[in-house]
Amino acid sequence: MALSDMHRPSAIHAIGSFFTSIFNALIDARMLRISAEARAQKIEILNSKSDAELAEMHLRRDDIPAYVFRDLMYS
Repeated sequence: MALSDMHRPSAIHAIGSFFTSIFNALIDARMLRISAEARAQKIEILNSKSDAELAEMHLRRDDIPAYVFRDLMYS
């Protein structure tokens, strides 16, 4: 067996790993974008409510961002 034949599987594995990491990074970026869009939409919906409606939810207008991002702030 030639020396170059011994290194071929690891080179193929490295190329496969490289493309797998790119694919995973793209998926992660898409999930972050979807999450950010959903949070922005939630903030928009809550901001469109009246102060009375927010009070029924036990929220003040100043608390909306903390409410929407609470899972990231306390994890």
